[in-house]
Amino acid sequence: MIMVANALLAFASALFFVPMNIINGGMNGLSLVFLSWFEIPVDITTAILAWSLFLIGLLFLGKTFTAQTFLSTLLYPIFFFIFVRYVDPQWIGFSPEEETHRLLASVFGGGLVGLGMGLSFLAGGSTGGFDIVIMLGQKFYEWKASITSLVIDVVIVGLGMFTFGIVVGLYGVIATVVTSIMIEVVFVGLSRVYLITIVSSKPKEINQFIIEKLERGSTIYTAKGGFKQQPLDVIQVAIHRREYFSLKQKIAEVDPSAFVMINQARAVLGLGFHPLTIPVPTLKKKSS
Repeated sequence: MIMVANALLAFASALFFVPMNIINGGMNGLSLVFLSWFEIPVDITTAILAWSLFLIGLLFLGKTFTAQTFLSTLLYPIFFFIFVRYVDPQWIGFSPEEETHRLLASVFGGGLVGLGMGLSFLAGGSTGGFDIVIMLGQKFYEWKASITSLVIDVVIVGLGMFTFGIVVGLYGVIATVVTSIMIEVVFVGLSRVYLITIVSSKPKEINQFIIEKLERGSTIYTAKGGFKQQPLDVIQVAIHRREYFSLKQKIAEVDPSAFVMINQARAVLGLGFHPLTIPVPTLKKKSS
């Protein structure tokens, strides 16, 4: 699934975004800016960024890196190189002079990127790239993943607007929104909330991360293992999709032998999620 996901990402980026100069954030958006500024081919810039960020992450994040992250870092630049160099984007029929074509490329390209990212997430992997910057920000500066991701996208799209014009940059915003919607549909369906149950021999450190880093409440209760009949501490927490990978990586770092169950919640009501409100019925007066 990781291979299919990266092929979709590379296909959409190379044949929808690059020919139409659509800056949707991430490595490809920055590669298009560098192409305009320094005339460096987009596939070369993407490969340099991908591997540089991976090596930095490997140096500072260590074992939090997974095999799937390595696969994405390896596969995506290869697929992107093949599509950019050997597949003619003209067969789709897009024309950069047609604004309607640019809109179609933003919508369908964003959808394909979201599909690829969603499949990668379902496989338990990461798409690499600037995700590594987000992980570094969480580890060393306690930056929230959602805020860091937003800042990176805003900066890159802003550079795109400065380079190609505001109107072209706005198409990048459309592509980013469509990508986010598609990720939600593929990865979590209609709900953005997960209910995580963690059985670990090191619950204190995991719970501290949940409370202090994710700023979520948790419930801890004692259960008894069915095989050894020994008491176990169980942590239960509700989180948003964007917090899932941070928690997963922390659990793997603290206790690789932990048992984790992940359920998609239809809804979570209360502090930090949807407000718990009770609609007050209104009585209509009968007309006399």
